[in-house]
Order: sequence, then C-alpha cells, then structure tokens
Amino acid sequence: MPNDPAIGASKPYGSAKDLPSYRELSQQIQGGKLLTLFIAPDQRKKLIEVEEQIERLIRVVDDFYDLLGSRNWIFHDMLSVDRIEQLLAETADAESAEQRLIDLYRDPEATKWWIMRLRAHDGLRHRLHQIERARDHYDAGQFDSCTLQLIAVMDGFVNDFEPGERKGLHSRDPDDMAAWDSVVGHHLGLTHAMATFTKTIKKRVDDEVFEVYRHGIIHGSVVNFDNVIVATKAWNMLFAVADWATATRKAAEPKESPPTWSDTWATLTRHAAYKRT
Repeated sequence: MPNDPAIGASKPYGSAKDLPSYRELSQQIQGGKLLTLFIAPDQRKKLIEVEEQIERLIRVVDDFYDLLGSRNWIFHDMLSVDRIEQLLAETADAESAEQRLIDLYRDPEATKWWIMRLRAHDGLRHRLHQIERARDHYDAGQFDSCTLQLIAVMDGFVNDFEPGERKGLHSRDPDDMAAWDSVVGHHLGLTHAMATFTKTIKKRVDDEVFEVYRHGIIHGSVVNFDNVIVATKAWNMLFAVADWATATRKAAEPKESPPTWSDTWATLTRHAAYKRT
C-alpha cells in the first residue's frame, strides 16, 4: 500500500518523521497553535505538551534504529517509549542495549499484555496455542523450539492474511513487507530484518548464529541457534509482522473526511497518553 496515495507503492521510511500520521499530526498541531492564539488560548499549553510528546516519540524511534536496527531489532508499537528511552539513555553501545532489550522481553508481565493484543488478528488468534507454547518454551530456556514455533506462526499468519496471495512470510520479498504508516516501516525495520529471514543457506553452518535465518533453521543447515538472542528476535519479528498487518488494513480503508478541531484534539491527547505507557 502507498505511503502517500499520490506516490505509489510502499517504501521504507528514512525516519519516523516521514510517517504520514506524523506529518498529518504535525500539520494539525501547527494549525492548532495558530488557532489557539485567537480561540481557546487555554488549550495552547496542552497542545504544546502533545507536540513535545510526539517529537519525543519520533526521537526515541529513530535513536532505537540508529543503535539497534543494524542488528535486526525492530521498533514495534507495543514497546514502551519510556522504557526504550531509558534503555537508550543508560547504555553506551549496541551490545549492552541489546541485552537490556532482551531483559524487557523476558519480563512476563510486559509480554503477557503484548500477546493478548495479538488476538486482534484473526490469523494470530487461531494460532494463540502455538504462541503460548512458544512463550512456555522461551521461559524454560528452550530457545530453539520457541524459535521454530514462532517461525511457523509468522509464516502461517502472513499466508492467511492475504488469501489472494497465499504466500507465507518466507516467500515474501522484503519489499512486500513495507509497512504503511507504521514504525516497523523504517528502512532499518521489518524490511531490513526480512533480508536475513529469507536468506538462502544451503551449506551447513556449525557456528552459533544470532539471527533468525529462517531458511537455514527450517531446512537444517543452521544447526546452532539455541540461544536467547535468536528466540527474542523471533518474538520481536512476530510483533512487527502484526504491526505490518494492522498498517496494511489501515492503508486499504477509505479515506475519511478531514477531522474537526475537536476530533483532532481528542486524537492527539489519546496518542500522547498511550505512548507514555
């Protein structure tokens, strides 16, 4: 789906500032600031606070990708902006940031909520038993079986998502997974990780790997992937694929009429409040 209906096919975003929703919100904020010079001046302070929160979100997303995108970590919509901002502030290098991110995924209270939200997608709801089994294996340190379960879930879900295509995740070109108006659509996001996911590996690899080499893992040529990094990247990719599906549906919806000022204000405040959690 297009990043902008007038432009054509989806392409990865260079920055979170390129997201259509950010551009629209930014324009609405600027218009609102001008309006509150004359009408409802008491709302101006709140509007500026929302603007600061949106700018903060953009900064955190871009900083995350600058540090961890090359390692195939994807910023998805379930990640707490507060926790990622703290992680970035308290780590000096990608390796330590990666470990802190893994610690976040290993927190059962956080990920329990993330898994519940996957129910919004029919294809994931029908695979919830596999996802929950993967979580049990993850908690038990059975990282290889966890990874295999999650690969199966992602392949099957993407295959079901667009019945006309009938192509699992493994059959998709990276460009097929460009996400419209989503933080996973960053150029170091889902499409970047897909290049590794779909990489063909025919010769046996005995060294331990730290990426989700789907082809090599499924076909037995990658034999040493039983570690927390690979399993956590599989979780990370699952949530990113769910975001891709949400964004794809959103892009296909009819364009709504321009919102009123009251609609815009309600949207801005809800957005800012959600991203603080």
